Formats: sequence, C-alpha cells, structure tokens
Amino acid sequence: MMRALPILCLLAAFGSPVLGQSVDGKGAAREEAPEPAAGKGSGTEACRNGFAGSYPCENLDLLSAMSREDIGAGRFWINDLWGWEDPVTGKRYVVLGREDGTSFIDVTAPEAPVLIGDLPLTFGARASVWRDVKVYADHAFIVADGAGAHGMQVFDLTQLRSQTGSPPVTFSALTRYEGFGSAHNIVINEDTGFAYAVGSSLGQCDLGLHMIDISDPARPVFAGCHLDERSSRGYVHDAQCVVYRGPDTQHVGREVCFGSNESAFSIVDVTDKRLVRPLGIGTYPTSSYVHQGWLSEDHRYFYMNDEGDERRADRTRTLIWDVEDLDDPQLVVEFLHETSAIDHNLYVHDGFLFEANYTSGLQVLDISVPDRPFRVAYFDTTPNNSDVSFNGTWSVYPYFSDGTIALSGRAEGLFLLQLTGVLVSELAEFRAQSTGSQVAFTWTMRRQKEVAQYRIEYLSRDGEYYPAAEIAGGGDRAEPQTFQAQTATLPEGRVEVRLVAVSSLGDTAVLASTEVFVVPGTHVLKRPYPNPVSAMARASLVVGRTQVLTVEAFDASGRRVASLFDGVLQSETELALDLDVTAWPAGRYWIRYSGRYFNDTATLVVTH
Repeated sequence: MMRALPILCLLAAFGSPVLGQSVDGKGAAREEAPEPAAGKGSGTEACRNGFAGSYPCENLDLLSAMSREDIGAGRFWINDLWGWEDPVTGKRYVVLGREDGTSFIDVTAPEAPVLIGDLPLTFGARASVWRDVKVYADHAFIVADGAGAHGMQVFDLTQLRSQTGSPPVTFSALTRYEGFGSAHNIVINEDTGFAYAVGSSLGQCDLGLHMIDISDPARPVFAGCHLDERSSRGYVHDAQCVVYRGPDTQHVGREVCFGSNESAFSIVDVTDKRLVRPLGIGTYPTSSYVHQGWLSEDHRYFYMNDEGDERRADRTRTLIWDVEDLDDPQLVVEFLHETSAIDHNLYVHDGFLFEANYTSGLQVLDISVPDRPFRVAYFDTTPNNSDVSFNGTWSVYPYFSDGTIALSGRAEGLFLLQLTGVLVSELAEFRAQSTGSQVAFTWTMRRQKEVAQYRIEYLSRDGEYYPAAEIAGGGDRAEPQTFQAQTATLPEGRVEVRLVAVSSLGDTAVLASTEVFVVPGTHVLKRPYPNPVSAMARASLVVGRTQVLTVEAFDASGRRVASLFDGVLQSETELALDLDVTAWPAGRYWIRYSGRYFNDTATLVVTH
C-alpha cells in the first residue's frame, strides 16, 4: 500500500479516524472489513466445481486457514508475510506481519499449522497497518511504516527449532538497526548480503534506497543511500535487487535494483554503494501509483502492478516491461485481469506469476510465454466482497519447497494453498470435422502444464459425458503443439463434444466444447416427438450433403395440410421443425422429406 507519512501528518493535526475505521494508502477513512464467519475455511477443502468450501477457486486447494485470533492478532490487521525453511530440520515457517508485531507459524504440515510465537513491535513504536519482512541467512528482517522509531528488527529464526507452540512464545529481537525510524518495506539481495530499506523516514537518507550490509545479521552496518530524483520525491515504494544475469551483456554480474517509485519504474546500478549509477527509467501516461513488481526468472521482463489505476478503469492491470536493455525499459503489454480488484504484491516462481489482489484474492498467471500471460488459477479470500478497496488479500509467498503457498488476508487471516489440477495455458484452437460416421478432432496448444492425457468426451442423451477418444498429452511445453484424434463412437445426429485435459493425478480441466454432426449415410432423422401429440411436436433432420429440400405434412387421404420447409439445407446444420397441430383434426399424418439425395417419411398421430 502507499506511504503513510502524509496521512499521519493529517492525523496528528486533525485527530485519529473514528473507532472501527482505519486509513488506507490514499488517506481516506474506510470501514474495517467484517470478521469472517466462525470456522470458515478452517480445514482442508479441495477446489471442486469452482469452490473450496465457501471460497471461489480454480486449481487451488485450501490446505488450511488460520483466523486472526489463531495467529495472535486479535482484532489487529494482518499484512505482509515471508517464508523460511530450516536448513537443519527441514521445517517450514511463515513469518507473518501484524499491526502490533510478527507471528511465527510452523507450516511443515500445512493441513495443521501451529503458531509458534510472537515478536512484539519495537518498544515505543506505534502499531501500523504496514509491516514488512524478508529473510536472509536464517534471520528475519522486519520494518514498519508510519510506526515512529521502530527501526529494523533482526530476529534469529533458529530460535524456532526448540519451540512447539504450546503455548506460543513471546520472543525478543536479536538486535535492532536504528539508521531510520520507519520504512515502508525491506528489500534483500540474498546473493550479496545487502538489505535495502525503502520509503524510510526519520533517518539519514529518507524516501529512497537506504542500503545496509547484513552479511553479519547480528551487526547490520549502514552502507549508503540513493535518492532517485527522476521520479516524484525520489521515493522508492518497493524494489527488487539482484545480481543481474539477463540479456543486457553490458550489465551482467552487476547488482541492480528495479524500483517501483510511485510515478515511475526505475533501474539503478548499486554495485558501488557509494556511487549508485542510474540506468533506465520507465513512465507511462496512464500511471496512477507505481506500487511493486518482480523480474521474470531470466531477468528479461519485469511484471509490475499499479495500485491506483483501478479507480478509473474497470479491470485490474498487470504491466509487463521488457528490460532487455536496462538503459531503456519498454512497456510492452498491459495484461487485463478478469476482475476489477486493486492489485497488490506479486512474485514470480517456476513459470508462474502469483499476484495478491485484495478483494479478488490470489490470481495465478502462467508466464511461460512471458509477454502472453494467461490465468490458470485463483482463490478468492473475500467471496462476499468484490469492491475496489484495500480490504482482502495482502501478499503471497509461493517459494516453499513442498509447493505450499502462503496467503495473507488483512481481516481474514492466513491461508495455506496448493496448486492442483491441470494447469493448461492457452488453447489456440479446437476443430472437429465429420465425414460420415468418422469425426476427426484437431487442436493446438500454445503451451501446456502437467498434461498427461487429452480426452474427447461426448454428451449423451442421458445428460452424462462419456469418453470417445484418448491420446497422450504434451506434459510441460512452452512452445505450440498440435494434436489429432479420431473417433467413430459418437451417436448419430447433432452431438456436443468437449476437449478435456487430464493430469497424471487424474485431475481434469475442460478446455473447449463444440457441436459436431455425425451422419453415417445420407441423413439422420429424429422423428416427431411426442407422438401421439395434441398440441406441439418437434422433429429434426441433419443431412450429409447440402441440398434442396422440401418437408410437407399429409393426412390419411393424401391431402397436403402443411408445408413445413422449402429451401436449401446445408450439411452439418440441424433443421429443427416445430409442429403446431392444434388446428389439425385428430388422426394419422405423414411427414414427408424430399431431398435431392434422399426421401424419407415419418408418421404422426394427432389426438385432441
């Protein structure tokens, strides 16, 4: 969310917001989100038919959920989170921020997470809706924005090894870095052992990059600062700092920070902390609040969210920058989501983009084709709230080795999720061509994920789908692949068919559906129904070849009583005839079909 300092100044002058309200990043008072229903989502729920329990979802199972009370937050807001895996025990932990401190949760068994303990906020600091954390060298580094003299807490995570969570332990920080008071976020480059406080205040280099050597976590040392005056105020809201290994050979091996700076996307070389070198700057005319972003794993693209544009647009945007040239970043794609929620923190992992988007929850995009994202999964933590607001999901951590995904909801708590099902990306086309009783299916996938098999299914008259053909899938592929299948097992006439992808675990996803017309001979005739009839009956016809056709009704004496069709009937087109017999005398009638390539009749009995 946005920086608190101007808002806090207003609060100091005019008083705090009324009870039950808090202040969002734009300085507007808003009502606190309602408490989730008791017990809602507390247990494991598979995502089936679009829901995991009461939560709308696709391809994301709910492993467990912890309420604010479970986490030790009470009625305080929850915010950022990160993860840690103990290299000695292999246990996995979530480090979760609250307004009033930090919770440590053992998620080694994600179906049964355990609160291990609590680290209170710095003594003398204020509770804050902004608390952010990162992990380096078995230590957590924690900052808070708008919190007064909070500084950067350093917590030794190895203390968690001997704790069971019965009862939760109140911990103390190993040390506190006091080079600033508050900071909006903390960025860490694990390859170099440097931390970067961003959006800091009450320190020696406010607003921009405040650089800290944390190679010895117990003794953080100030290393330098940089104020990028190319963007408004030089303020850095969030950043990612890496040892660059992308396509721009001029900068390979350099330490580079990619900053989201309110009004611009900035790139700076921070290899020399005493002489930071600005590189490219990216702006765009529709910007509102350049909030946060993350590099693709090959460092070619930067995915970014704008936290303010939803209030003047009807769909969430994820902005994709091509950073092949670090001196000249280019905005190449504005990906529009299927929701209008405010987008917040996003991270890239294993070919996917995980984006926490407030009231639309977690959105997962396949970015195996980096400039053509495609949503493959979502989990909505606020099913009864789709407002364009700062309520709902705050952040996501997708990096646990067992595939557990940790998601924080501001009022909702902690959600532990797992990607499941067939994560299929972009079906380019699906075609079905019938020749007599044979139907050939052709489809092209632009990219695939975890597809073990493709299956053609048809809808039977009993309302159930049955398999008609199966072929091997393409596994994981980022490049296009075309498949073909043929079947002769479909019923005659018009048939609904669908293409289904199947994972190695048996999970399925319907990719496309269409109708085919199976005509083994010259035609397929569905005779009038109901029969006998007193008011309305229906008949249908499909022909194998396009032809001129007449359809007429005759009574028992051979007198024509109705002309039902006279024209050209195209192949693979169903002629549906609605027969209104309310004015016909009771008796037996013949419906005669006369075409160029066939003749047929059907009887109809009228009763009144």
